[in-house]
Amino acid sequence: MRLSDATANYVAHKQSMGMRFCTEARILKSFCRAMGEVAMHEVKPNRVLAYLAGARPVTRFWQRKHEALSGFYRFAIARGYAIHSPLPRTVPRPVQSFVPYVYSREELRRLLDATLAIDKPRSSTDPDTYRTLLLVLYGAGLRISEALALTVADVDLTDGILHIRESKFYKTRLVPLQNAPSGLQPGRLAIFPFPPRRCGDTAGGRDHLSSPTRPCRRPTRRRLPPTPAAPARFATRIRDSQARILVSQRS
Repeated sequence: MRLSDATANYVAHKQSMGMRFCTEARILKSFCRAMGEVAMHEVKPNRVLAYLAGARPVTRFWQRKHEALSGFYRFAIARGYAIHSPLPRTVPRPVQSFVPYVYSREELRRLLDATLAIDKPRSSTDPDTYRTLLLVLYGAGLRISEALALTVADVDLTDGILHIRESKFYKTRLVPLQNAPSGLQPGRLAIFPFPPRRCGDTAGGRDHLSSPTRPCRRPTRRRLPPTPAAPARFATRIRDSQARILVSQRS
C-alpha cells in the first residue's frame, strides 16, 4: 500500500470516531509530501529522522510530529500496512524556553486600568467587556479561546462553576468561579459578544460569539470609569448582551 493511501485511511478512521484530528491530518499530509509518492516499505528511517528534525532546534512541535507518526504506524502495523516503524527509538527533549510569569497586584491593576484607552467613539467594544474578560482569564486561569467560547449555559451561578467544553485535546472540565453573580437565565448566548470588525460587516465578525445585526456604538455614549466591583457586574454585562440580541432580533 502507498503511504498516502495509508495515511488517508488513518485520518478517516480517527475522524469517524468523532475526533477533529485536524492538526494530525496536516502533519501526516506534510509527511507524505516529504517522503514522496512511495510505498509503505520504502519509507527509510533516515528520511523520517530528517523530516522530524527539520532545519531548527528540537521544539515541542518535534514531539508533536513524532506523536502523530507514532499513532499512524501503530495503526499501520496493526492492519498489516507495515511490518515495523521507521521512527527513532529515542526522543530528545526540547529546550525549555517558556518561563511562567505571575502578575503582581499592581501590574494587574494597571492592566485593567489600561482598558480605558479603548473608550473611544470608533471602538466597537467597550472597556467593561475587555475588563471583565481579563478578570475571567486571570481569576479562572482560562485560555483565551476558552473564555471567548463561554456561553450563559456554561456558567453555573448557583455553585459558582464554569463549564469548559471540549477544550484542548477534546477535554471538558469544571472551573470554580469565586464571587459568582446571580440572575442569569441559562442559554447559548455568548458571554463576551464581540461585534464585527466594522459597522455592518458580518463576514469579519465572530458569528458564534455576537449578533450579526448588533448596532454600532454611539459616539455620544457616556461611560463611567470602572470600579473595583467589576466582577460583581458580571451578570449585568451578560444581561445587557441578552437585551441587545433580543432588540436586534425583534427589529
